[in-house]
Amino acid sequence: MSRVPDKDVRLFDDANQPLPVAGIRLELFDAVTFVLLDAKNSVNLNPGAGPASGDWGAVLSFSPTGHPLDIYVSDPNYRYPGNTVRYLNGDTTDRLDIDLVCLPAFANASGFPASTTPLGITRWVQVSPNWTSQEKLAVLNLLFNYLAVIVLRREQFQVLPSGLRELASNWEGALRKLGLNPDDLTL
Repeated sequence: MSRVPDKDVRLFDDANQPLPVAGIRLELFDAVTFVLLDAKNSVNLNPGAGPASGDWGAVLSFSPTGHPLDIYVSDPNYRYPGNTVRYLNGDTTDRLDIDLVCLPAFANASGFPASTTPLGITRWVQVSPNWTSQEKLAVLNLLFNYLAVIVLRREQFQVLPSGLRELASNWEGALRKLGLNPDDLTL
């Protein structure tokens, strides 16, 4: 297979506006083998135009693997972790634009969930008095991507593939900040 050129992955907020935030980590994985193919932190891709350029993101190397590719997002500031783009065709040469949803800054004010099943946590999120509807969507996004990417892989492999361990740690930190214990989450 021939090498596909690097792709600009541009970041936008949930209102489709450029997201001028440096340091958001974009990790490109083979969706079948879970091998980490490339990882970069977001930067201004057009620094000559200034911080308001609208060109924020990262350039990732999309090496063809014969499998679909996934992009997982982590964030050391716990604002945007849990965002994903799954099952991409790495053979295309397009630019990718990703809308990221932002997590709330505070834990759920309604205490701990009565049940840690997906349905129980969904109910717990929905009754949070201090989260907006967009923040609730971001929490559910993180929660269900964590279950699908991390918890499912732990059950499948007994130990997470090495490339997913750092991602899991970041997403787990975000879940704790929101008032959830990742160790209690079940499928």
